[in-house]
Amino acid sequence: MRDDNRLDNELAAFTDQVLAGEDLPDVSPELAGLADVVQRLYDTAGPRLAPSASFEAHLTQRLVMEWNHQHPRRGTSWLRQRPVRLAALAAAAAVVLVVVGLIFAQDSGGDDRLLGTSLGSVTWGAVIVLGVVLGIVGLTAWYRERH
Repeated sequence: MRDDNRLDNELAAFTDQVLAGEDLPDVSPELAGLADVVQRLYDTAGPRLAPSASFEAHLTQRLVMEWNHQHPRRGTSWLRQRPVRLAALAAAAAVVLVVVGLIFAQDSGGDDRLLGTSLGSVTWGAVIVLGVVLGIVGLTAWYRERH
């Protein structure tokens, strides 16, 4: 066993004996200063000295105040409410269905078709709607990243 571990164990045993109120053994010269500190701490704030109820109440109040200062609560935004989120989900699903419907809709054969896509010809309206949806998704992701 290393010498540091031996000293740690000896100090721990001495502290246990002080807390138990037993007769105090002699400690090694290296621990004499620390043993004195343990004895004085026990004499100052031993288990028989309980804090008063007013001190406990004041300490608890102060701890709660510090916790709330370090971890402020986020206000409940109307965007975080469940009905609003469900309505947004329904609106997003409707937009996706409209976009899919526009992409796969049969074109009447006008000149406003976009040729050369993997799905065949797509109307410009579908491309614009898809761009708007992607823009909204991008702005939402950017906003959530910032806040």
